[in-house]
Order: sequence, then C-alpha cells, then structure tokens
Amino acid sequence: MGTPSSQRHQNFVNRKIQGSLLWRLAGYWLVYSLLLWHALFLWHLIDFGKTIAVQNGPTLSFLDLYVEFCKENARLAICAMAIFPLFFWDGLRLTHRIAGPLQRFRDALEKLTHGEAVAPLTLRRDDLLVEYQHAFNRYLLFLEQDHKSRAGLPRSTRAECETALEPTTNPLIKEVESIRAEIHQVASDAPTDS
Repeated sequence: MGTPSSQRHQNFVNRKIQGSLLWRLAGYWLVYSLLLWHALFLWHLIDFGKTIAVQNGPTLSFLDLYVEFCKENARLAICAMAIFPLFFWDGLRLTHRIAGPLQRFRDALEKLTHGEAVAPLTLRRDDLLVEYQHAFNRYLLFLEQDHKSRAGLPRSTRAECETALEPTTNPLIKEVESIRAEIHQVASDAPTDS
C-alpha cells in the first residue's frame, strides 16, 4: 500500500459514498437557490405593493409580476447556474479526500481478513482522516508484534520447559530405559510355549 501518488486517477473512488454526498450537495444548492430566488421575489412583491399603495399605480396580476421579476433578475439565475459546476467539482474533490482513504482502509482490512500482509498506509498530503491512518498503522504494528510473539511462543516455551526439567527428567529417563531393558531381558529369557 506504500506511498500514494499525488493525484487519484478516477473521479469516483467509491460511488456509494461520493454519490450520496454529491446528490446531497446538489440538493442543498437547489434548495438554497430556490429559497433565495423566491425570497427576492417576495421582497420585490412587497416593494411593488408599497409602490401601488403610495402612487396608486397600475396593478399587475401575480403571474405578470413574477414574469417581470424573472426578466429583471435573470442574470442572478444565470450566475447561480454558472456556479453550480464549480460547486459540484469542488464537492467531488472533497469527497475524494474522504472516500479515497476509506477505500484504502477497506482494502487493507480485506487483506487482513484473508491473512495477507499489509504495509502501513500512507495517505495523500491533502486527504482527510489522517488521524485514522495513524491509529490504523499503530494497530498494524500491534498485530505484527502480537503475531510474532504468538508464533515464537510454543517453540520458546517448549525449549524453556525442557531446559528447566532436564535435571529432573534425565535420571527418570535413564531409569525408564533400564526398566525397559530389564523387561526386554526377562521377556527374552522366559520360556516360550511352543
């Protein structure tokens, strides 16, 4: 997993995470734009009502007033639509900084569950979740040390036990061997019933 390249080569690293975040950002942009548009229209409607009350001017239908407002403020709608791709692209880049590290953590965990070795993770300079990288790498180090200690435990324990018991077991082993030899001798000297 080593050192990552400075840029990701895919727009979508994880469609589920990035897709849901981008849909939500697009929804927020749409709600914000519609609320702003209609708040401005309401302001325009109030000003128009004041003008009619003061000047006794001509009245317009609600639809005519809305069409007039749209004509006067079309540039605002164009600006809102023009900024949306920038907003969306920046949101996509932000989701890369989250989804990319999550994807790498997931891949590393998959390898661990299959018993494969995993090198410590190194996230990109501008990625988020760096604190999780440090925690994950500490956990990998713990697993490696734990695995080494468990792998060496039976051999070292067996050797330690044999060394500690050697003064006691050597005389016992010699006595068992002498008893076995005597039994073998007695068995060979015994008459056979043939």
